[in-house]
Amino acid sequence: MSTYLAQQQALAVGQPRLLVAPDIRPAFAPWFAAPEGQWQHRVDPELPEGRWGQIWLDRSLDTLPQAEAQALIGRLKNLHADNIWLLVEQPPWPLATYLALGFVQVATDDFAPARVYSYQLQDYNAARPWNNAKYWANPQNFHRYRW
Repeated sequence: MSTYLAQQQALAVGQPRLLVAPDIRPAFAPWFAAPEGQWQHRVDPELPEGRWGQIWLDRSLDTLPQAEAQALIGRLKNLHADNIWLLVEQPPWPLATYLALGFVQVATDDFAPARVYSYQLQDYNAARPWNNAKYWANPQNFHRYRW
């Protein structure tokens, strides 16, 4: 397992995780065997209510039209998970579409030849260096007022 994937899995220990895929790839087998895994596997991309620590979508968007797939991804990001992973065998969309949805391409050989895209809420909207008291007209009021 790549170090990036290992770090992300370590962060999600103790959180419920969901794999949405037609079957379980051999690369996922050790994760399901681990006692701290708390993994659930579903074939249908229609999700139950609730919040998940991680959601992995493996070949589950391939059968959906692009508009429905993007709506599903939006619903997952807004309601169901802070961390979403897409495993795509042959990307149906250009890289710009994944980037527009907030995903980054992760370099990993664990799932080759599939491409892996990741959405991490905590990394999505990084703090900007210009948004601080140094660049305000009245720096003494930076944390005082909210409008």
